[in-house]
Amino acid sequence: MVKATLTTAAILGLLTGSVWGYYTARELSGMMELVDATSVSQVTSHFSTEQFERADIDHARSAVLSEINVLEQFERATNEMTYRGQLGYAYARLGTIEESAKHPDAARQAFMQARSWFKRGFGHDLTDDQMKEALRIMDHAFDQL
Repeated sequence: MVKATLTTAAILGLLTGSVWGYYTARELSGMMELVDATSVSQVTSHFSTEQFERADIDHARSAVLSEINVLEQFERATNEMTYRGQLGYAYARLGTIEESAKHPDAARQAFMQARSWFKRGFGHDLTDDQMKEALRIMDHAFDQL
């Protein structure tokens, strides 16, 4: 009787531990995927900021378009609100690049995209000047790090 009780308890313990371990590992795996995705988007964002500040317009545009491409893929895959805000900033940066390059139509298009992403991500309808100021504040904050 004691052997049967101990055997049953051991089997139930192993089953419970296995099920609990499986779900915990699955949850942790999902968190690691989010960390990986966030790291990639942060690297592309930092690179595009550096190119914007230090490179010529063509390289800056190319870097921002790469960032936008990565962020749009992550947003589609995860539907995370975080990526929507980052896309707003990326498109605002593209708009400022296009203004610097004297391409008013491309700048207007980029700011329209930025406005759309900011509205979807934060619920705010920002003017071009407000987006530029937000971008300036973000860049200044990163410079302080």
